[in-house]
Amino acid sequence: MMTELTYGRDRPKSFSWQRVAALLGVAFAIVAAIVIAPAQWRALQRRWLFHKCLQFSLPANTVVFDDDPKHVGKMTASGQYVSASAYFTRPSALLPIPQFSNYAGTTLPAVFMHEMISPSGNHRLVVVQLSAMRNDPFDRMFFSAYEESASAGLRSASAGKGLGLEMYRAAPESLTLYAGQVDPADAPHFTIDYILNNRRETIDGWLFDDDTVRLMPRCGDVAYMPDRGLWMPGNGKAPDWVYHIERQFLGHANAAPTSRPSSIVPEPVDLRVRREW
Repeated sequence: MMTELTYGRDRPKSFSWQRVAALLGVAFAIVAAIVIAPAQWRALQRRWLFHKCLQFSLPANTVVFDDDPKHVGKMTASGQYVSASAYFTRPSALLPIPQFSNYAGTTLPAVFMHEMISPSGNHRLVVVQLSAMRNDPFDRMFFSAYEESASAGLRSASAGKGLGLEMYRAAPESLTLYAGQVDPADAPHFTIDYILNNRRETIDGWLFDDDTVRLMPRCGDVAYMPDRGLWMPGNGKAPDWVYHIERQFLGHANAAPTSRPSSIVPEPVDLRVRREW
């Protein structure tokens, strides 16, 4: 009798939970690489962009926005500036700031952006942005402040307590804005220079410990509301009711402040005055 040899045949393999677990682990690792890794990469990239914004600065005489008809065409033709006519009532030129547009996803001009330190030592990214309303009968320009810590998103630093600025201009008045500058002698303080009616003047800004930012002009007339200053730096006219609110007549000496503001809102405003008018 001959015995059948089976050396070349595979023996049946027993079912192995260890192999199933290993395969599932590999599958999970692949899914994690596809789903989780991009999210971590985006977080790292955003963190890197945040620090680029903290360190951003431009020389003091760098123009970041201009709607003077004598300048706009030459500026946009230079290739250094882009047209901002889609965002503003008048033809305008602005300096692109990719550090801010990449981080915040907007092309509106940032006239100031840098790390600021509040009086108690809070480190914040502070941004002042310029905007406008198309076909605005008062030809207003809005200066809005934003702040961000390393653990929070970019948020308004003027709503409720801080003060933005609402500038009223007359039709012929053009505006040139220079890049804002930190104050090397006062960590919570920064300045923004502008030219209106051939006068170079200044807006002061301060960061407070409660993460609000206050913007205050040195020149013109201003009426303070709880959340913003209604500002006439030249010959612009505000709505009638504004003239029944107490205003500060600042003149045009452009004198630097001798101390930082002691409170967020300079004077209490009786809002009943607004409703009556």
